[in-house]
Amino acid sequence: MNGIGAISKNGSDARMMVESEGTPAQQLTRRPRQKRGKEKFEAILDATKSVMVEMGSVGLRIQDISARSGVSVGGIYQYFPSKEAIVQEIADRYNDWIGALIFDVLQYSPENAEGFEDLFRAIFQAYAQAHLNDQNSLGIFLCISSERSLLQRSMQASQDHAERVADLTDGLFPGWDRAELVRRLYLAMVMSRPLIEAAMVAPEAERAVMLDTGFDLLITSFRQAG
Repeated sequence: MNGIGAISKNGSDARMMVESEGTPAQQLTRRPRQKRGKEKFEAILDATKSVMVEMGSVGLRIQDISARSGVSVGGIYQYFPSKEAIVQEIADRYNDWIGALIFDVLQYSPENAEGFEDLFRAIFQAYAQAHLNDQNSLGIFLCISSERSLLQRSMQASQDHAERVADLTDGLFPGWDRAELVRRLYLAMVMSRPLIEAAMVAPEAERAVMLDTGFDLLITSFRQAG
């Protein structure tokens, strides 16, 4: 994977679902087509991620993004109507990235509930490791959690991911109907986030045990929820 800049069709679908349900997206003034414009566009996003890691999104200023990216304030406004639009683009890319991580692991349909748990663990571990490998992840995590509109878009992406995972695992849990399976998958995905956050700020020597324990709690909750 190429980090948070990675794009997947799944994430784009989730984004469209949110927009169609009445949560309008901050529209970009212009998406660049030429190489130089694309380089500036990406520099703005990279600089914003870097500033968010250090300062969060509340104190984010266009002037700071300009200084960090080397793109003038006027140049930034050529692409984005506001700092909120920049943050939204980053959050949407993050959701796309998560979708790609999940569905890269989901290459087959498990044959039974035990196989599902192995698959679930593989997804969780890939999800955790990708965040631990990307220094911008924690800042984006916290930014999404602090902005209601971004959190809503992220939750919609998780719902879409749960629906797609259910397509591959439907029938493994005969006591649940599809709605119940989707509900449990969705909750497991949402509950995994604070576990990853805890691992990201824990001493490196403690991370593996923390993630193993967290996964055991997660899968137990998945079985018993509802």
